Amino acid sequence: MGDSELDSFDEKDELIGTKISDDVAIKSIIGSGGMGKVYLAEQFLTGLSKPKKVAVKTLNLKSIMGYEYMERIYREIAAMSKLEHKNILNIIQAVEKNGVPFIVMEYCDISLRDYLTLQKIPSKEEDFSDLTNIFTQTLYGLSYAHKKGFIHRDITPSNIFIKENEIKVEVGEPNLERLVKLGDFSLVKINASEERELLSKKGFETTIDKTIGTPYYRSPE
Repeated sequence: MGDSELDSFDEKDELIGTKISDDVAIKSIIGSGGMGKVYLAEQFLTGLSKPKKVAVKTLNLKSIMGYEYMERIYREIAAMSKLEHKNILNIIQAVEKNGVPFIVMEYCDISLRDYLTLQKIPSKEEDFSDLTNIFTQTLYGLSYAHKKGFIHRDITPSNIFIKENEIKVEVGEPNLERLVKLGDFSLVKINASEERELLSKKGFETTIDKTIGTPYYRSPE
């Protein structure tokens, strides 16, 4: 999500202006929901003259649904830390402060949902090439995750992100100025034994049989 959209959120937040680690400072809110919040932050790295723009995801501490999301955020950390692909959001670090988990991730310019809202519906067949490339890149990331044993379970326009392409693409892959990133692995399906081990360490029970996902985007089965 771009900087121009930040003003639409209430920035009276206790985390804004604080540091969650020695090198990451929270600047403003990008988005907020019933269970979680995403912040724009700056990471200060040795050797760089300017701080690096990053996104930070954490719990909505005022939400009664926070405990359920606590489980999901640890699940997301476990999945994203094992997935390294140019079409999957990169997790930079996982931090705990006062018992609350934070995921520091690469920053993207806009979500696919907002991108589609801003774009006009193509009037000619050739104008669909950009959307086709976005879809193709999403499938590259999804296919990689599946091969690694991770089932996302919540593919929606809000969980697909677009940023300026700073990576050289491989032969046969779409050569775009924009790079598509698959994100939000909080509902990911992982190996059952690994899931039990992960969540039991944090004091949670598994929720394998729970109906999950965004209603309008769930698969029929």
